[in-house]
Amino acid sequence: VVTYTAALSACAAASLWDRAIELWVEVKANGLEADIQTYNAALGAWEKSSAWQEALSVLAEAQRAKLQPTGATYCTCLGACGKASQWQLAFALLGEAECAQNSQQGDVRTTNAALSACDRASEWAQGLNLFEEVRRKQVQPSVVTFSTLISALGRGSEWQLALCLLEEALNSKLQINTITMNSAISACEKAAQWQSALLLLGSLKAWQLEATVVSWSAAVSACEKAGQWQAALGLLQEARSAHVYPNAITYNAAISACAADGLWQRSLILLEELTDRLLQPTEVTYAAVISACEVAAEWHLALSLLQELTVQQLRPSTVAFNAAISTCTRAAEWQQALQLLVLMEVRKLCPDVTSYNAAISACERVLDWTRALALLGDLDGRSLQATVITVGACISACEK
Repeated sequence: VVTYTAALSACAAASLWDRAIELWVEVKANGLEADIQTYNAALGAWEKSSAWQEALSVLAEAQRAKLQPTGATYCTCLGACGKASQWQLAFALLGEAECAQNSQQGDVRTTNAALSACDRASEWAQGLNLFEEVRRKQVQPSVVTFSTLISALGRGSEWQLALCLLEEALNSKLQINTITMNSAISACEKAAQWQSALLLLGSLKAWQLEATVVSWSAAVSACEKAGQWQAALGLLQEARSAHVYPNAITYNAAISACAADGLWQRSLILLEELTDRLLQPTEVTYAAVISACEVAAEWHLALSLLQELTVQQLRPSTVAFNAAISTCTRAAEWQQALQLLVLMEVRKLCPDVTSYNAAISACERVLDWTRALALLGDLDGRSLQATVITVGACISACEK
């Protein structure tokens, strides 16, 4: 049994879930009397593979075998539920764990696992209630407790509550780490609070913490969401000066910031810089640069970038196609716009209302009311809801 326990733990640690599951089947088939440590090792494999139902089944089996689950047992099961966003089950397990354990350390660990479930399920209010309950029980929250709840609040765009919680963490005797600060920066980023994000980024040194690429990326993204492209590019330069190497996520945010203002040349330079640094551009990268082409009606470049997506073995998204169609429409290249709409079908992408709006607008520009109405009918046939823009473009095409 000891050998199997060690092997199961090793497989779980190495993410060899299938092998771990095979070993567990062997344990059962050989009729070996597994102890709680063996069960915990098996649960680790289920947790890593987000198999919450199997994890709960193994827990029930251990209880039927009259084995006493440990804090690690419950934490692993809670982790499996958390990864599957099963926060209600996580709360039920937490209640069971609290009845079975008395140590504060165990309470904190299981509470953190339940908070993680709330974070993944975007249930920040439930997480906040749980945090208040922890304080009522006079259990000392850990750094993980604060980091996880701040992350959950960020997902819910509750950036002000996240900053209040961060202040509480900083005033405690806990040694706050970069993960906690990054969670707070990300909370500001999701709410487009770029100035607060920059203040937090700047305060890392005061707390003797090192900004990571995650810190810089979140701050750049905050600037992008707030339409502050100059600040985004400034941060990108600062990161390089601080010897932090921006990753594709950092560049994507900076490119998107430039794209929002139609700065296609800057966006293109950043794309080239990204590839020069041997980073792999993503579909999001190309979609952002194509979007930047729209304002300047750079349709040749937009189509070239769309083609490059395929060369890079990336699957173009509806967003990328919509940006390319809109670029062609702005350049009065109505035939190209309609060909792209057909190409979406070939690529097994479903055009949305934005796709049709751009294509109908292209028809409107060349007074082709018959095609415009045909596209309107096609949109209706797909059970898509026409917008004011759709109807307006059709009417305009007919009037001209």
